[in-house]
Amino acid sequence: LFLNDGLFSMTNLIYPEGKIKFLEVFSEGEILEINTLTCTKLKSIW
Repeated sequence: LFLNDGLFSMTNLIYPEGKIKFLEVFSEGEILEINTLTCTKLKSIW
């Protein structure tokens, strides 16, 4: 959840209108894996 919060707030600053877009911002390697997990968790929370 700590990791989710970090990515979430960072993304919120870059893309205020669409928070799932962090998949486009961090789009390579291990970070993409983390973001895919985070995206799933965020969708579950919503």
